[in-house]
Amino acid sequence: MKTPVTSILLEYLDQVYRAAMRRDQARMRELLEHGLATQLPGEVRAEALAIVNTPRASLRAPIRMLQHRQRIVQLEIGLPDEDETQLELDLRTERRTRAALGADH
Repeated sequence: MKTPVTSILLEYLDQVYRAAMRRDQARMRELLEHGLATQLPGEVRAEALAIVNTPRASLRAPIRMLQHRQRIVQLEIGLPDEDETQLELDLRTERRTRAALGADH
């Protein structure tokens, strides 16, 4: 069974999040040297570095990181299953309905 790319990205992003929240600079450097780091938007990367370098008492929240994670989750949910058949739209019914209602467009 293949692991979806989005699942791999989510796991990677979760690791970046944990490293940032623990203020683990060594782990953050390791993660940002990984090949998947190229998939992080610049603002997410900058935010992670800023958080990892703040004092533990800092209340800075990883807003950009969480927004990016949510986008990835939405992509994963929206991806069709490889085993699903494609849904077909019956546009003829829509045309007949519009014609019956007297719509020109």
